[in-house]
Amino acid sequence: MKEEPIPFVPRAGTAEEAEQETVHEVYEAISTHFSQTRRKPWPLVVAFLDSLPRDTIGLDLGAGNGNHLPLATYPPEEHPTGPEEEEKYDLRVAASSQSSDQTLKRTAEARESNARPGRFSIALDHSAGLLKFAKGQLVSGGECIRGEMGFKGWRGGVFDWAINIAAIHHLTTHERRKDAVVAVIRPLVLRSKAPFSRFMLYVWAYEQSSGSKRKMGAAADSTPQAEQGGSHTGSSRHSAPGEEMDASSDMANLAISNVSGADTSSNCTDNHLTNPKIQDVLVPWVYQPPPVKRTDASTTSTETMKDSEKKLYHRYYHLFIKGELSDLVRQAAKEEGFVCVDARPDSLVSACDGGTGARTDALEIGTRWLRIRGEGYEADNWWLEGEVGVRK
Repeated sequence: MKEEPIPFVPRAGTAEEAEQETVHEVYEAISTHFSQTRRKPWPLVVAFLDSLPRDTIGLDLGAGNGNHLPLATYPPEEHPTGPEEEEKYDLRVAASSQSSDQTLKRTAEARESNARPGRFSIALDHSAGLLKFAKGQLVSGGECIRGEMGFKGWRGGVFDWAINIAAIHHLTTHERRKDAVVAVIRPLVLRSKAPFSRFMLYVWAYEQSSGSKRKMGAAADSTPQAEQGGSHTGSSRHSAPGEEMDASSDMANLAISNVSGADTSSNCTDNHLTNPKIQDVLVPWVYQPPPVKRTDASTTSTETMKDSEKKLYHRYYHLFIKGELSDLVRQAAKEEGFVCVDARPDSLVSACDGGTGARTDALEIGTRWLRIRGEGYEADNWWLEGEVGVRK
């Protein structure tokens, strides 16, 4: 029987503790297996990265195994440049709070060869296991750093672009998801004219299509998971093939009622349904370790050992409903003091706080603005592209 997603019910404790158990520990355990399934970036992400200007510095938050790095970086020999532009670029690389001596050395070497990295990017992720694979994707214009997705230690005005692809949905509260968006937009360069700094976000959608392999969200509305085995609160209990989960174990909880400290704001009720929308789920990952080979010293023959026991893990996901991602971006923008402007530069719009807005050319001098360039639904995911600037 194929494992299916189940509702997530928080236990007592902090959001960080829940994510440690249902996200971080799981990815450390499955990093090798997971990386084997994540080799190609999604088409819209490829299009976004390909559209970025050259000679820019970018940030990939929640980078995982670094499958975007080959597209996000260019080696120095491809883009020779003049001394003046080289100096500006070197200063901005040095301004990043996490730039290492190795990075600065590479930049200096490129300068000596009368060239510099055409595009430099920093990939950040919490998983040491996944970052080992990301480092294998590096070219001369990239660097990998281990850290929290919501890290806010970057200096402002350093990055020309930023992405957070399929990572924000692993955060267990609305506030932490908003903080992750803030971490995307806060360090971006603010310019008064194009090209403006841009960003892209991707999250799993609640509105799963009928052909989706993810049996959750809207695809599971007609067969509530609570009636098919309860809801899990843990992440990494192992089970042998065919073993049933014990209803009394930490991995099962038949109660769907509110739990102390739970983020109930995300489980929105649809007026047209009698059941609430289950947006917080634990998605199974069945890990089959590779077969282990041993050599018989007497016969020098190699035989395969018995298949290792399968292990069942569960990863936390928040499934975004339509409009939730753009609302999250507007809330983060308001918190950072941005005015939200419409996708059309010449149109009047509301500000992030719902007040009277204005065109970018009608804003007060010094006003920071954020524009949602586009958003949509693609392959059971919601995506959003935006840009930021300042009126001068």
